[in-house]
Amino acid sequence: MSRFSINCPHCNSLAHVRTSRSVTPLYRDIYFQCEDFVECGHTFKGALSVISTLSASRKPNPKIRLPFGDVRSAPANDDALVEEVEQA
Repeated sequence: MSRFSINCPHCNSLAHVRTSRSVTPLYRDIYFQCEDFVECGHTFKGALSVISTLSASRKPNPKIRLPFGDVRSAPANDDALVEEVEQA
């Protein structure tokens, strides 16, 4: 099982989630601990926030209002990109 981790802002080692706390249905406090506990030992708080919908829920919660965000998809046919490179 993999755990969510980010880099420690001080020593750049991995920092793993130790615990988290739901504040609202759209916002969560996340507590991290640097894995270089002996030399760095940094423990810090981050946040996770749901900011937009990319695909609508089939079981929507009427209490939740989220804007629709941009969905960036790959071009259906990227042959045009190859042709441009070959012509250059």
